[in-house]
Amino acid sequence: MYDQGTSPLCIIKRRRVYVWQTLIFTFQPPHTMSSTELPASFHLPDLLSTWPWLRRINPHYLDVKEESAYWLQSFNALSSKAQRAFNACDFTLLTALSYPDFDKEQLRTASDLMHLFFLYDEKTDVESPSGVQAIANVTMNSLRNPSSHRARDEPLMGEVMRQFWRRASKSANKNAQRRFIEHFDLHTKAMTQQAEDRSRNYLPMRNIKSYMELRRLTIATRPAFTVLEFFLDLPDEVFQHPSVDDLITCGTDLIILSNDVYSYHVEAARGDAGHNIITIVMNDLQVDLSTALQCVEGYAENARNRFINGLVNVPSFGISVDEQLSIYLHGIGNCVRGHDSWCFESERYFGKVGKDVQKDRLLYIDPSLQQLQSQVAIGHTITV
Repeated sequence: MYDQGTSPLCIIKRRRVYVWQTLIFTFQPPHTMSSTELPASFHLPDLLSTWPWLRRINPHYLDVKEESAYWLQSFNALSSKAQRAFNACDFTLLTALSYPDFDKEQLRTASDLMHLFFLYDEKTDVESPSGVQAIANVTMNSLRNPSSHRARDEPLMGEVMRQFWRRASKSANKNAQRRFIEHFDLHTKAMTQQAEDRSRNYLPMRNIKSYMELRRLTIATRPAFTVLEFFLDLPDEVFQHPSVDDLITCGTDLIILSNDVYSYHVEAARGDAGHNIITIVMNDLQVDLSTALQCVEGYAENARNRFINGLVNVPSFGISVDEQLSIYLHGIGNCVRGHDSWCFESERYFGKVGKDVQKDRLLYIDPSLQQLQSQVAIGHTITV
């Protein structure tokens, strides 16, 4: 569902997070290169400053964490380094914060899915486009045919998906199952496209509009949101309505923007920030880091307002459907808040000082770093 990199590349010193690798993008520009000196620190905008859904955590968190983590580890799919990163990320914490009202079985489904996302990203992140496509083919075949025997020599994701879906589909209604398969298929296609972008050093650079179109699929919120409807019964007409679709898009965009802002220093440190809204804005609009952050804050404010105001404009689909739709949409609100909280409460992006960073919202750059280089293309303003 979210950025699935390896362990945070940062050194923790008291309450400061220091990026420790040289922040130099490797993009070969079609136009010109410009260098921008890194600030001594930069402020992380609070993208959910007016978000009415508060931080809550599911009471089944610890029990499900043990069960779901054991399930993923049973595949012996991770290197020791990746396993340490996995443990620090605590993806069950993400699901417990995002789905605070789920019962234990529902939370187990959501947690297993989050672990599946992590493993999928881990396995595809270093693959060529053809390698990612091969993994996608196996994964989707298993999702569509969960009773089929998986070949020993095929990518492991086939068996991971088979086990997940055999368990999850038992409690999901047929419409939700179909939509989950459709959304996951779009996610795998987007991940293959991201691999293609990566193989070309993200050239030609995407502009804001095309980046967000792709990122809305690589972020995997649509299949993650579908888990909310596994235990409901919402007809297709609900999701086909423009007002509902826009609410889902706004929720997705808020998760994208916060994920990209909080992960930017980690991705830049390892030279892998090409698929990040901060990089895209800097290049598309020819602005520095501070201005790019201000732009992203503006995009988030727009998405927040559209979501909150849009809730009152959702048409009626009948009393029964309306009640279920309300549960679903408020569930998206919880997911947005849950993701934001997890970014600071896990060790994913800020090590052990995430709560301190959340409080003062400052990141400090190691002064030994000299410059941040980024590609500058022809800039133009595009509304996300």
